[in-house]
Order: sequence, then C-alpha cells, then structure tokens
Amino acid sequence: MKTKTLLLLLILFPIFSFKSYAQKQGKITADLSNIKNSFDHVIIKMEGFAEFGDTITTIDTIQAKGGKFEYRFSVPETRMTSFELLKNNEIVTDIGIKDAMTSKECGFFSEICVGNEDIKISYINSEKAPFVKAYCEGLKENKWYYWFDPTGIDYDRVTKEFVKKHPNRYAVLQAIYFQKELFSTTEISDMLNLFSDELKQSATYGVLKKYLNKMIALEKTEYAKSFKWQDINGVSYDFKTVLAGKKYVLLVFWSSTCETCRYQIKALKKFQEQYIDQVSVVNLSIDSDFQKWKEAVEEEKMTWYNLSGLPNNKEAIKEVYSISEVPQFILLDSESKSAIKNITYELFEIENFIKLSKRIAK
Repeated sequence: MKTKTLLLLLILFPIFSFKSYAQKQGKITADLSNIKNSFDHVIIKMEGFAEFGDTITTIDTIQAKGGKFEYRFSVPETRMTSFELLKNNEIVTDIGIKDAMTSKECGFFSEICVGNEDIKISYINSEKAPFVKAYCEGLKENKWYYWFDPTGIDYDRVTKEFVKKHPNRYAVLQAIYFQKELFSTTEISDMLNLFSDELKQSATYGVLKKYLNKMIALEKTEYAKSFKWQDINGVSYDFKTVLAGKKYVLLVFWSSTCETCRYQIKALKKFQEQYIDQVSVVNLSIDSDFQKWKEAVEEEKMTWYNLSGLPNNKEAIKEVYSISEVPQFILLDSESKSAIKNITYELFEIENFIKLSKRIAK
C-alpha cells in the first residue's frame, strides 16, 4: 500500500501544502522505565503514503533518559510509524504496540497509523517476547486503518453510515481509496460528500475525486473511446472489433507475474468455451516488460484477445482504467458501458450476472 522514499532527516515536511491539518502537531510520550537499562536511544520511523502525495519517510534517533522519551512531530495526514530501541549504537529490539482502541480484538502492531495526535506509550510487564510490549493510548486513526485494510485476512467494508459517524477520520477516507474497486461511483460520491470540510481540503480527498471523475467518464462510453490496444504481434484493436457482434466484452486485467492471474486462466478457458456466443473475453495486461508478457501469452495458449499498451507505453492500462491491483474484471455491454455496477475480483460474479440476465430475458 505504500511506496518508500527514504530520507535520513530529523524532521522533514513536504514542500506542497496540506492545508490546516499539516499546521497541527502531534506528540509521543513514552515511559519504558521498567527496562531503562536495556536501551539508551530510540529510532522513530514515520513513513508517508505515496498514493496521496506523501512520499517522505523520516527516521529520527532520539535519546531516552531513564527509559523515557518524548517526540514532537507534524504529519500532513497520517504516517505509518514504528519504533526500535538502541543500546550503545546497536539495535536491541523493536516495540510492539497494543492499541487501547483495539486491545480486545487485536494483538500487537509492529507499526501504527499515526495522525497529529497526543500519544502515550507505556510498558507492559510480560514474559519474554521477540519485542518489547507496550500499551498505547491516544491513537485515533490506527484502529480504522487496520479495520478497513483490504490486505488483511478479515477486513470490514467502509459504509455510508460509518462515514457519517466518523467524518473527521483520515484513515476512513484513505480506506475508501484502498477499497475503491468495491464501490460504484455513486457510492463513492455519496461517501465523499459526508466528510468534514477539513478533510475535503486534503490530498487524499483530491486523489479520490480524481479517480471518481475518471471512472464516471469511463462509464459514459469512454471505455470504447479509450480502447486502442495492441496484441503481441503489434496488431491494434478497437472496442467494436473485440466486441465482434456479441452482447458483452469481459475485460480481464492481469499480469504475467501475478500467480493468481495465471491460476485463473484455467477457469477463464472454461468460461470462454461456455459463453463464447455471448461474451468476448479480452485480457489487458499491466506488465511493464513486453518480452515477459509475450512469453506468458504464448505459454498459456489463451484463445481470446490478449492486449496491452506495450511496448511503447508501459503504464497505459493502469492509467486509463485506474488499475492498481490484479486480477480484476469489468463486464461491458455492447455500448461499452459497465454492465455490473463496479469492478469485481471474482469471475463467478460475472458468470452469475450473465446467468441471471439470461433468465430474466426469457
């Protein structure tokens, strides 16, 4: 979810404006005096979210006195933060954080999502562990970051009702971005309207609005207008050509290096055989290496369209369709409009829709 740009600085702020939130300040106060002889300095690493324009990582080493330390900071929105303990200039261990807001349902976090908050960290007496266990009070963003993290095994989906209750939480706004493929454009628009005026001035809000506007444009037949891709032999195809008189076009976003994508090809072959009269399948690759893509297409022996912006434009598919993860599926009707309200990660959802549409038509 993050792109790292490492800068060894005391405290470094972005040169661009993040409005009022960046003018606030946060503070970390820690009391680990129970183990004061085990460390003399602390490394505090704060890493921004490149997706929202914050490509900065700060790494500060501060002195601990009697096992206690204090750290003041300011972040544009939120940053992922971790702690390492030093003794005589050598790393001893790191701190595992137990968030007071999630103590019942979660364990210890190796890094926490921090906004400009007043945070208090205290030592937890426990048996030996590979890290120092600490209790943290004052975190306001961390719970929602992990609660809605789509890379987690069991995550929650952001809802309109939840945004109404938490209109000032950056982690909730960011979660909509990370879950954006799960929502229709109407759902995203409705949720964005519920955030506070302060958050509407944020970089994250701007990124989401840009994504939303692009997807709305695509839904208004822009899929057809932007459809100019090439196969491994350099032959170009437009939407009308790949539609070939059928009812639907299934866009399959994939990559030759994606194991899940390669695994699903077997299911796609069965799908293509079953619905060949109704659906034209088109694989759109986000590969950046033309040769690897070409070799994968030939190796998998797919009998449907395999297209890309390669070799001339490595990022074309990602940029045009705002694709950040694969595999993903979009089912378009004959007018190049999305037949299903949002992008899906599951082929069976496409199949269920086609079966249902067929029954309704009868």
